[in-house]
Amino acid sequence: MDITKQKRDEKVQQILYDIATSSFNTQNPYQLLELLKKELSLVMDSNHLHISLYQPDVEKLYRYRYHDSQEEKIELPMEHTLSGYVFKNRQSLLLSGDELVQFARDNDIQFVDEQPTSWLGVPLRGDRELMGTINVFSYDESKVFNPSDKRVMEQIAHEVVLMIGRWNLVHDLVIAKERAEGSDRLKTTFLMNMSHEIRTPMNSILGFLDLIQEPDLSREEQENYIRIVDKSSRRFLNTLHDIIEISKIETGETQVNLTKENLKAVMQQQFENHRETCARSGLQLKMNVDLKREESWLYTDRQKLDAILSNLISNAIKFTRKGEIRLECSITDNELLFQVIDTGVGIPDDKLNAIFNRFEQADGCMNRQFQGSGLGLAIAKAYVTAMGGTIRVESVVNEGSRFQFTLPYQPVTTTD
Repeated sequence: MDITKQKRDEKVQQILYDIATSSFNTQNPYQLLELLKKELSLVMDSNHLHISLYQPDVEKLYRYRYHDSQEEKIELPMEHTLSGYVFKNRQSLLLSGDELVQFARDNDIQFVDEQPTSWLGVPLRGDRELMGTINVFSYDESKVFNPSDKRVMEQIAHEVVLMIGRWNLVHDLVIAKERAEGSDRLKTTFLMNMSHEIRTPMNSILGFLDLIQEPDLSREEQENYIRIVDKSSRRFLNTLHDIIEISKIETGETQVNLTKENLKAVMQQQFENHRETCARSGLQLKMNVDLKREESWLYTDRQKLDAILSNLISNAIKFTRKGEIRLECSITDNELLFQVIDTGVGIPDDKLNAIFNRFEQADGCMNRQFQGSGLGLAIAKAYVTAMGGTIRVESVVNEGSRFQFTLPYQPVTTTD
């Protein structure tokens, strides 16, 4: 018996060594299954071996196996399965014969195929998390698993955990590398774009200032050149403002300062600020503020609210060639609901989740035929979030976009 045990222990040690040395060539659960089946066959019946791995992002357990010579990955219920029971209880489970039948009946266990005669499962426990389970079962009554098999499986599970940990580490490193490279690429392109956005108006300002000094210039030409200088100066200042604001947001220096404001007056001011620009572009600007007079007085951060609305309206004007832009506001479920709706070029579905990202325009989310730093929507989202609200967009290409954002409604009371 001692010789038999010694030989078995030697085989187990060899199995653990083989698994450890093969881990770097094993890249997925199916390769791991092949490796474990081959190694475990030296000490137990491993014809029916499954691995179930937990995916924390979706909080589900998935079983990997070969079925009819095909790779199979299926979602595994946490309830009414032996693997789910092992995972939830974090303990190994060894069942055979009548004990297995009784356990299945007491716990309402459902088997995918026919009920086995012997079943052994162990949890895959990492240092900080549970990674899944590994189990082996048999339909042959002469091949029943025993406590010695359980100890072997628990040793194997330790090596499997190390292997999965390495997979996760490599995956995280790849993701981090891709994000770093993507961020560097976006920021590099962004800086190139900023150089363009600064040099273009500056060249215009300097050039037309030189022309204004020409002695034979007519008054009409001089006034036209002054208007161009004024427009370029405003574009230059807007670009600098966006850069300063996004820098404050990046460093967490954004603070909310609430003051007593009349929301109808705020909306009217935004309407007046953009009406002439819309008219010059051949667009209609419409406004609907669905607020009673007493509801209009509230507490808000006027500067940030102005910036949000201005960025959204300017964005709508920029990407709308014809039609109209609507500015709306109402109260819904004790929240202020703002909407900026346009009949513009729209946004492709694959870009909807990216347009609020910083530097995203620099990556081609917006066509470069449109001027701008590409920071307006990022600033708007940051301000909405800072003020306790949410922002979203719906869009259909060539039909238009609807930007919606909510803010907490904090009305002024009679005692204020």
